[in-house]
This record gives sequence, structure tokens and C-alpha cells, in this order.
Amino acid sequence: MTIQQIKDDLAATQSIDWENLPDLDLYLDQTITYLSREQIKGCPEAELTPSMVNNYVKAGLVPRAIKKKYNREHLVYLRMINAFKQVYNVKEMKDLLDLLSHHQDPAEMYHSYQSSIHQALSQVEQDLTEDDPSELAMRLAVQSVVYKMVSKRLLEQTDASEK
Repeated sequence: MTIQQIKDDLAATQSIDWENLPDLDLYLDQTITYLSREQIKGCPEAELTPSMVNNYVKAGLVPRAIKKKYNREHLVYLRMINAFKQVYNVKEMKDLLDLLSHHQDPAEMYHSYQSSIHQALSQVEQDLTEDDPSELAMRLAVQSVVYKMVSKRLLEQTDASEK
């Protein structure tokens, strides 16, 4: 895969605005299908399964379905969890989502999340140069480690100050 193909995959990533999320409630299989459209192309670790959704509900990360149907709020939580699971464990995701939901309603939380996604995708696209792919991969991996470390420390600090 070339650098240009990676850039094209990132550019093809769609993020749907709050206003364009379905205003009709969806069954679980419809929810999974809908959310799969937002994945970054070529990123199988971002896949979501019905059993994962059930586990997230049991862990308190996502509100329970209403009459076996999921609404916009559910979609927001599941979309964010699908991204955060790449960095956080279940407890850390719950801590972060609890903190965010205490300060913002689901629409505001989703707008903030979308803004962060767009900013990150733009930054990565700029970082993708025609350098040696192994050097570029190492540099991005090191950045990922540093960002993950700082993110977890901020979450711990915020969580401690909220208690």
C-alpha cells in the first residue's frame, strides 16, 4: 500500500453530523451496519459486533436499548467507544465517557468528538510524507505511544479531581 492510498483511505473516512444521524430508532443489526459505514477504510480493529455492544451495555458504557432499539445517543456512544477502544480499557472508557457526559449533552459531546477526529485526520495526512516507510511507521508509532501516555495521565488527573 502506498502513502497515497493511505491518504485516500483517510480522506474517504466519513463522519456523519449529529443532525444527519438517523432520527428513527434502529435494531441492533441495523445499528452495527450503520456504524460500519463510518469506519476508517482498512481498519478491521474498528469493527463492531453485537456481542461487543451487549458487553458495552453491561459495563455501563452505553445506555440500555429502548424496546430493543438504539437511538442517536446510542450511536454517539458506540461511535466514540469504537475509537476509544484502540487506546483505553473498558474502565478508562467508562471514566472518560462519564466525565464527558457530565459536562455536555450527547450532541455537544459528539460535535467535540467529530472536531477532534477531523483535526487528527488532517494532522496525520500532513504527517504522511514520502519518507522511508519504516522510519515513518516508527515515528507515528512513537507519537501514538506518547499521545496514549499523556491521554491516560490526563484522564487519571481529571478523574481524581472529580472525586
